[in-house]
Amino acid sequence: MLIVKYVRNWSYEIVEREVRADVVYRSFCRIGMAKVPDEKTLLRLGQAIGPDTAESNIHYPTDSGLLSDGARVLTRTMKQIEGKTASLKKKVRNRMRTVTKRVDRHRSCLAPPRSGRGAEAQKRISATATRDTANSQRFAQRVTEIEALPPRRRSGVPQLGERLETMAEQVRRVVRQTKARVFDGSTQLP
Repeated sequence: MLIVKYVRNWSYEIVEREVRADVVYRSFCRIGMAKVPDEKTLLRLGQAIGPDTAESNIHYPTDSGLLSDGARVLTRTMKQIEGKTASLKKKVRNRMRTVTKRVDRHRSCLAPPRSGRGAEAQKRISATATRDTANSQRFAQRVTEIEALPPRRRSGVPQLGERLETMAEQVRRVVRQTKARVFDGSTQLP
C-alpha cells in the first residue's frame, strides 16, 4: 500500500479509500478480502520504514554480467540434472570459474580506453567470455540425452529440462546480442 501511495502521490486517506474499493489494488497489495489497514496504521508503517528505504542503487545489466549469470544458471541446472539422473554420458563441465575470471578482467578494462589497445583488449575479453558462455549453452543442448534414459532414472528431470531449454534460449539471445554489439557495433537488435 505504501508503494501505491508513493507511485500515485496520494495521501494516506486516499490510499486507504482506493485500496478498499478496488479489487486490483487489493490484489496488488496482497490483501485479498481481508480488512484494509486504516490511514493511521499506514502512517505509522510509513514512518517506521522511512523514506530512504524506497531508494536503492540500480545495477543495470551489462553484456558481461548477463553472460556470467547465464553460464551460472545453465551450469547449476545441468548439475541438478546430472545429480537426478545419477550419470550422463558426458560429464558436466563447470565453466563458472573461467567465465568469472573473464568477466572480472572485462570489468577492469571498462575504463575509457586511451589508446586502440584498450578497445582491442575489451573486444578480445568479450570474445572469450562469449565463447565460454556459448560452450556452456551448447553443452546444455547435449543434455537432451535425458529422453533416452529409462523412466525410473528420468523422474523429476522433465521440469529441469524445460528450465534448461528456456534458459539456453535466453543465453543464446545474450550471446547474439553481445556479438552484434561488440564486434559489429550494432546497438539496435530486434
